[in-house]
Amino acid sequence: MDHLRSWSTETGTEELLLDTLQTMRRTVSRQVRNSLRAFHQRDAGLANAVIIKDGYVDNLNSQAQSLAHRLDTAGSTQVARCGWTIAANLEHIGDYAVNIAKQHAYRIQDGFPIGTNPLKIYRRLIINGLRLAMNAFERRRMREAFAVCRLEEEIDQLYAADLACLLEHMGEGGEKARDALTWAFAAKNMERMGDMLLNMGEAILSMIFGDKLKLAHLRTLEDLLPTSRISTTTVHGGISGALVALVEEDDKRYIFKGGGGAKLAREYENLIRWSREVPGVTPRVIRAPASDPSAGMLLEFIPGPTLEDVVLRHNEPLDRPLALLMALVERVWKSTLFLEPSPSSFVRQIDDRLGALFDLHPEFKKVRARELRLGSQAFPSLKAMLAEAAEREATLTCPFSVLLHGDFNLNNLLVTTAPKCDPPTSGGENEGRCVRAVDVGRTGYGDPAQDLSVLMVSCVRHPLAMQNVPGRARYFYSAIEKRGSELAMSLGDPNFKPRLKLGLARSYITSGRVVRDSEQARLLFLRGIRLLEEFLGVRHLNEEQS
Repeated sequence: MDHLRSWSTETGTEELLLDTLQTMRRTVSRQVRNSLRAFHQRDAGLANAVIIKDGYVDNLNSQAQSLAHRLDTAGSTQVARCGWTIAANLEHIGDYAVNIAKQHAYRIQDGFPIGTNPLKIYRRLIINGLRLAMNAFERRRMREAFAVCRLEEEIDQLYAADLACLLEHMGEGGEKARDALTWAFAAKNMERMGDMLLNMGEAILSMIFGDKLKLAHLRTLEDLLPTSRISTTTVHGGISGALVALVEEDDKRYIFKGGGGAKLAREYENLIRWSREVPGVTPRVIRAPASDPSAGMLLEFIPGPTLEDVVLRHNEPLDRPLALLMALVERVWKSTLFLEPSPSSFVRQIDDRLGALFDLHPEFKKVRARELRLGSQAFPSLKAMLAEAAEREATLTCPFSVLLHGDFNLNNLLVTTAPKCDPPTSGGENEGRCVRAVDVGRTGYGDPAQDLSVLMVSCVRHPLAMQNVPGRARYFYSAIEKRGSELAMSLGDPNFKPRLKLGLARSYITSGRVVRDSEQARLLFLRGIRLLEEFLGVRHLNEEQS
């Protein structure tokens, strides 16, 4: 224990952590070298020394993790997590070295090794990776951290080739099979050391970038932005596994989207579709996804607040953003309209989502589960109302189709400035401003009531809308309904209003599946049932009786 540094108050905790990790790295590197020497030379004494020294590695790991905890408490969370991860993986590499040293007792025939002592290649890669990892950690070097991650692939390829050869020896039986099994065990432990290097490299990259990005994402960023002067900030991590991050390179800003392979590929195709059919509405694609879509793509960064911020968090008058929003809606509907009837599917959407709603809020199953009677008045069950609504919905088909966003929420719409607005706005207070859309993975042609109903409910279902700014939210909701209905009817859609009511019922009823607050979800659910009753023209059962 003499070599362990004391926790001097004169030395910073981060410096002590780095010093401890460097000591661990040197010790573990010696353990790897000595374990292979013991294995090759069948040296029991050296193998025993490796086993005994493992306790020292464990002690260093404990000290490093204590220092990391101290850093975390002091607010240096990213460095603390990275240091903790490096220490834990160094300790694991030390354990694998002990496993190899213990194999010295199994005699291997002279001349058996594949080629010329191939385990030396693993040793060189591992020890070089440990050195690179500590340099990357100490100096925050992205390139060296990437190099550490890539060593894992090289080690995996080496192990796969060796294993194929060893399996041939195992098939011969006898001493060769025994020796091949022993050799394979040693090689497997070296391959596991490579996995630990990958963990360390990814932790260092996450510390540098400030986010937990996957290696595939980071490689894409490296290819797209070859400079080392980049940083990222996570914007959103979706339930699909997709990651959205703001990437800054010097004075340039981009949006990086990664993960969710098939969904990302579909969003890329939809972005190209929007750029052809309604240019300037969605972000430009700076770099398309590679052959593996989950590796990510780079998009234009659109500056400006979301409409959710404007409506629910800001205090500016709403007439200006409302005019910009409806200008976008009118432009999209008119420029993409074609005379192909578009049957709506709101009832089917409700049926498809009720299971997820009841999984999160099982108590809702009892609401209108059966017909209720109050005196002579009958109130149909939800199931009966949906069946009747489906029959009526089939008679209200929209006579045309338009390009739909597919997730037309306030938080997917940005109020931005003119250079990227196409066509640019002009005149009045909205000169040089427009609304643009992001997150178009669900784009397709269909009933315009679909997008408008989703947009309207996104105005009022947010907790801020329900508690702090209901007046602004209701105003925006009503204005969208009025102007959207007028636009649809001017385009020749006489049944828009009843379909919109059914679409609103759909959005209210199913919104609870993404709202954890039970009371808020219940209010939305009951509001949806009331709209469904209005659509059918049946008498409403008030909330208290529900």
